[in-house]
Amino acid sequence: MIQTERALQQVLEWGRSLTGFADEHAAEAVRGGQYILQRIHPSLRDTSARTGRDPQDETLIVAFYRELALLFWLDDCNDLG
Repeated sequence: MIQTERALQQVLEWGRSLTGFADEHAAEAVRGGQYILQRIHPSLRDTSARTGRDPQDETLIVAFYRELALLFWLDDCNDLG
């Protein structure tokens, strides 16, 4: 799995283009995403591998973290809006 600090930097860089995106959005996304990925049942990992997706692919992992960060950011936008 991708190292936490490197993943965090990639999510932060991606999020800079979003108005109001905060470091906390990225940090919570990486922390929460790691928790989810570490607890996925092994059979689900096997299913993922059979679809041609490598469950250890760093690009896919960072994309998952970015999606979580986007959800956190959107939630905050709705809270303010």
